Amino acid sequence: MAVFNFNNIKVSGISTVIPKNIVKTESYFSSFGQEEVEKFMEMTGITETRRTSEHQTASDMAYKAADHLLKKKGIDPKEIGALVFGTHSPDYRRPASAFIVQKRLGVPTEAAVFDISLGCSSTVYGLQVVASMMSNSDIKKQY
Repeated sequence: MAVFNFNNIKVSGISTVIPKNIVKTESYFSSFGQEEVEKFMEMTGITETRRTSEHQTASDMAYKAADHLLKKKGIDPKEIGALVFGTHSPDYRRPASAFIVQKRLGVPTEAAVFDISLGCSSTVYGLQVVASMMSNSDIKKQY
């Protein structure tokens, strides 16, 4: 197992967006059968999920969460040196969703910007990539 150590780098804020549309797990009875769905609910505890609206994308939610966090922390987007978009569901195959968020936030075009599309592991891998970039580049601004 790989082990990574980073000094003087920390996560100083987190922001989330939760879609408003609630989908009850019971609504899948007709697709998968009541017995299977009830078994799933018992095993996982998941009784509902959230869905985006018809035209809402992953980058829409990322923008909203990032904008909120930047304002709360008093961070000027023009000071950002890297933007990594970790996702399981990018908006499109191309361009990378990170570029859409970059443009909407006003992050400089000189910043390192890219997607990491690895599903659940994109969060952990993305943190490792960003920490490595900060340790080995001039991206040093910390909040």
